[in-house]
This record gives sequence, structure tokens and C-alpha cells, in this order.
Amino acid sequence: MASASFVTKHYPGDVAAMSLAVTHAVGRFMLWIDGVGGYLVCERPSVAIGQPTTLGRIAANTVRPEDEVHGLIDIPVMADISRRHALVERHGEHYLLRPLRSVLGGAGSATQPRRLGNGTRFELGDRPGRGLQMRFDLPNVCSLTGRIVVESKHRLQPHADGILLLADSCLIGPAEDVHVCIPRLPRTLVIHRRSDGRLVFRTAGSYDVDGARNTDTTSIDRTARIRADDFSLHLEPLAS
Repeated sequence: MASASFVTKHYPGDVAAMSLAVTHAVGRFMLWIDGVGGYLVCERPSVAIGQPTTLGRIAANTVRPEDEVHGLIDIPVMADISRRHALVERHGEHYLLRPLRSVLGGAGSATQPRRLGNGTRFELGDRPGRGLQMRFDLPNVCSLTGRIVVESKHRLQPHADGILLLADSCLIGPAEDVHVCIPRLPRTLVIHRRSDGRLVFRTAGSYDVDGARNTDTTSIDRTARIRADDFSLHLEPLAS
């Protein structure tokens, strides 16, 4: 199958340029694709995996002031894990898994950060084979956006079919090296995050954004509804 032909530009200052205040819209959103499913999109360079909490964050008195952003539970999973179990961090062109509690993978339990490569599997919890089993992917060599797949039977909250770590561009299309593969889709769709934190959408041909006709590239909000004859998707911001 042909690979996606879109080339992504990398912006080293992308994350630094964004506001990471807990009440800001930038942080997480759901990407709903009609007939395909929903994907949790995380925009921060460091995301926490843990149990869901009422407000999506752990108690304020357990968060260090210098670590305020990381008090968030970006990827809440209904599993027998700690409320803040591990971090997945992006450093330049690499991703690291930073254990905060027991993480299994490779030769056994890991306590030190480990680099995540395309296809790396790891398990959160202290019972091999019964913990939260996840796989990390870097589907496209031209994009630093990562993907996390839950391979065990545990569920995300809110429910999602996958997790996307949006570093630059998210590719949606029929090729094998995209972040969301839709074999029947006749074109590739791109959601790109600019250096100022704003999102743009592009694809070949025409499409509507919130009822207005567009072609090529256009800026979109994190509440955008994008439709054409061959696809329909919308973005839903989540509380951070």
C-alpha cells in the first residue's frame, strides 16, 4: 500500500510557544471520525497515564509547584494502576517512558526512563500479563506525532479507540504509515499544529469547515466540524 505523501515540518518551539495553563483550551481534545471512531489527542510534550479522577487531576497538595502541568492525568484508564503511574515524554525527536510506579517490559520491571521506539510494548502494574498493556507507535517517518494503543481489555475514560500524541501533524488516510488508517478513504487528511499552537487542516480537494467551503489549507478551532462527501469529522475540547 502506498505511503502518505505529505511532508511535515518540525517546529522545535512548538510546545514552548503554547500556554499550558490548566484552564487553557490547548491540552487535550477528542477527534471524532464518523464511521471510524474517536481518538484522544494529547498536545503536551509530557503526558501522564493513570486512573481517572473526578476532576482529571490528582490532589493539589501532592503536586510540586514546578510540576503543576504534570499534575494532570492526560490519559485516564480504568485499570489497576496508580492515579499517576507513568509519564510519556517527548524530548526533541525522541520519546521516553518515565515510570512513577511499576512498569513491566523487556527484561522485567523498569524503574529508569526508557526510550520508546516504533512498536515498543510496555505494561503498567506489578502483575505480569494482568496489567495495563500498551504499545507505542511512530507511524510516519516525517512526523513526530506518536500513537499509543491499549492492547489489554482496559478502557480509556472518556472512551477512545486510540491515543495520539500530537507533536506536529496527524495524518488520516488509506496508507499504512498514517496515525489513523481508513482504507476506504480516497485521500489523506492532515491536522497540523503550528508553532503558535493553532491548528490547521489540509487535504486535496474541497471540504466544509463549520459550514463554510474551503480548499487546500485553513485554520480550525478545537471545536471544528469538517465535512466532505467522503469523510466527516469533528473536534471536541476536553477539560484540562
